[in-house]
Amino acid sequence: MSELRRGGMAMRCQVRGEGLPFLFLHGLGGSSTQGLGLLDPLEGVCQILPDLRGHGETELGPVEELSFSAMAEDVAALWRSRGLGRGGPVSFSHLRAHETGS
Repeated sequence: MSELRRGGMAMRCQVRGEGLPFLFLHGLGGSSTQGLGLLDPLEGVCQILPDLRGHGETELGPVEELSFSAMAEDVAALWRSRGLGRGGPVSFSHLRAHETGS
């Protein structure tokens, strides 16, 4: 499991395979292990499975900074840390629902 240090907390992330990046975001109260059971390793695909802030093996960080926006910023920082540009396949769960107001 890799780690991204951000704003005084450590975000943990599992990475499987190489190739086209596919980011899997677990649901509220879940962890990166949800994606492990759903996604078989695919040839030519790099599966990126983070534990979001306060989930799985990722630290909660400062409570006053806990929000869906902070989680989205963490994911964007993770994406950039892997040297990835704009776009790419992304699977949203509760972050997407928050963004659209659903």
